[in-house]
Amino acid sequence: MLAVCTVKLGKPHTSPRVAASAMIYFRRAYLCNNFCRMDPRLVYVACLYLACKAEESLLAAKHLAVHAKTLRPKWSYDVKDLLDMEMVLLEDLDFNLIVFSPYRDMATFLADAGVDTVCGQRAWGALNDSYRSDVNLLYPPHIVALGCLCLAASASGVELSQWLQRLDVDLNQVAAVVAELSSLYMQHTYVISTDECHRLLDLVCQRWDSSSVGPGERRR
Repeated sequence: MLAVCTVKLGKPHTSPRVAASAMIYFRRAYLCNNFCRMDPRLVYVACLYLACKAEESLLAAKHLAVHAKTLRPKWSYDVKDLLDMEMVLLEDLDFNLIVFSPYRDMATFLADAGVDTVCGQRAWGALNDSYRSDVNLLYPPHIVALGCLCLAASASGVELSQWLQRLDVDLNQVAAVVAELSSLYMQHTYVISTDECHRLLDLVCQRWDSSSVGPGERRR
């Protein structure tokens, strides 16, 4: 849901790096929070707003709020809520907005390995999908890029073992990324709709006191 909404909210102004940074902020924020305390439907918009600033691809808060309501008319927040959540996120992220992306590493590896177009497209797809997991929080960008390339090569029947041996990298970490992404695809063979995501979030939030204690927050 986050990936879809991030693209729709920012389009056509945001780059893949902005969307990727927003998803990293979102995952980092929920390392120390939960969906009941902070409504992800406000948090993901605030993450996109922060990512636009960090990647120098500015979007006005008003613009994002309007598009969030267009995307989901029941979105119950306003610009003030968005700006307040921005401050909450900055504190939770320790004001560290630097995200090292694997996109440049992927481009370098694809050129060096000399794989075909189909394999390359699959590698980029796997890299985009990697943000639906925790691998970008657990491993360096070049390891994530290599893991995605190896997964794509396996699916395309491309042999990379000799090329990998020339690289000064921890192949055990690369294998761990491949395993994590393979598990991700196995777990997400069935994808629920955005409407179903909202329904489930509403059910979770109904179990908590609806008294507001901050932007997008619910009292414990």
